[in-house]
Amino acid sequence: QKMAIISLQDKSGIIECVAFSECYQRFAHLLQQDTVVLVVGKTDNSRGEQQIIIDRVSNLQDCSLYLAKRIELTFHEEKSNGAMKGQMELVSGLLKQAGSAKSVAGASLADVIVHINSGKHVTTLQSQQRIVVEPKLVQQICEVIGQDNIRLISGSG
Repeated sequence: QKMAIISLQDKSGIIECVAFSECYQRFAHLLQQDTVVLVVGKTDNSRGEQQIIIDRVSNLQDCSLYLAKRIELTFHEEKSNGAMKGQMELVSGLLKQAGSAKSVAGASLADVIVHINSGKHVTTLQSQQRIVVEPKLVQQICEVIGQDNIRLISGSG
């Protein structure tokens, strides 16, 4: 089974990183020379020198997805032409699958906020379920409710 020992460099210096076999299989396509990536992992000093044990690698386009602290979904009763209940059921199923899926070590969980816009009122609900926001999940939800009805919020605001 393949693994990788790589050097990452930024303005502050260089650090060695280790991607063990499962991680390497998932992210080898991103671990290319001179590629800008975000690495999530744990620091390790067991070999004397500090290194990072990689849990996840993402390209810059996907960073906001992995760093999301909250995902907000808006359902519009008037715009859905009677399909809002079906849309909500589909998205609920996707969120349940995402919540039960094995999360990546070190992944941050995001709160799920749902806004239901009836045309006259907006009701806001917070799910008790927290999920890892993966690009595939966001794409699937966008296909159901449209890209304008999903917001990813990183940090505290």
